[in-house]
Amino acid sequence: MSNRILTLSEKEIQTLLSPADAIQAVEDVFIGLSKNEIILGNASFLETGIHVSNRFLAMPSSLPTREISGLKWISTYHSPEKDLPFSHGNLMIINDSRTAKPLAIIGADSITVMRTAGGHSVVCSKYLCTANPTKMAIIGSGNQARSAIKGFQFQFPSLKEIRIWSNSLGQCYDIQEMFRDSIQVTVCNDAASAIADSPLTIVVTSSTDVLVTSDMIRPGMTIIGISAFLDLDPSLTSKADKWVIGGGEDNVCFFEDTLMTHGVKLSESQAYATLPEIINHSKPGRESDEEIIVFSHMGMGAFDISCANIAYRKALRQGIGTWITI
Repeated sequence: MSNRILTLSEKEIQTLLSPADAIQAVEDVFIGLSKNEIILGNASFLETGIHVSNRFLAMPSSLPTREISGLKWISTYHSPEKDLPFSHGNLMIINDSRTAKPLAIIGADSITVMRTAGGHSVVCSKYLCTANPTKMAIIGSGNQARSAIKGFQFQFPSLKEIRIWSNSLGQCYDIQEMFRDSIQVTVCNDAASAIADSPLTIVVTSSTDVLVTSDMIRPGMTIIGISAFLDLDPSLTSKADKWVIGGGEDNVCFFEDTLMTHGVKLSESQAYATLPEIINHSKPGRESDEEIIVFSHMGMGAFDISCANIAYRKALRQGIGTWITI
């Protein structure tokens, strides 16, 4: 058996994987979960022993229908060294599930960004938001905000305006310039004015302060958070007509401790459904244009493995990547 492995850099991933690919990869996983066709391994944290808040996270998953298994290995450094980001240099490895042969080692940073704000946030909106939204609010101005604009533009061609705000207004204006040829981006003075008349809002910040409060929310809105309730008011779970979670490790983040809910204890009874339950019609999604729906999801390694598999297959067809021998 050949012991060659394909390596794909972050730059190559950005060339290979499109917003449409990321959306499809994530939706395939949610659909697979709704059919019990995805195997989620136990996510495991490893402390570095250097600083108590600096850890690594292993996220294994298997996609039996794709005959692929894999592992995402990422850093979560809440106290990084000077000038270094919270998380970087992340990797994935994928294997052929039939033979156990390692197939590829792949940079995970770009995939993480694409499959989050531009992936599972888009997919949940497909099932939960009001039809044909023309406006969308984005709270945040980093890479996740950029990924969100690309993904939501693809999924919702009805969008005419993005209303954006963050504590870094300069970055908001950079985004306005970046997308000026494809969609109107309006930079707002605060979160409330960005959200005010937007039926769809995604919160994509690294803040540990609540930026979106329950008094900002109106009937008909869909609110999406990707960092649990670090930057969202936990009381939104009660104000919403439906609080939907993604599944996977969400139970740990939302119900087993209060580290990501500002000390507020949430219960499983507050969650209306998981997205896979809505996809398989066990529970209805949006039932009226007046409902307030909140979606929270911390992500799953299966999304990354699904994206990595698409990138790997495309790389083989296009002759992209570098082969190494082990």
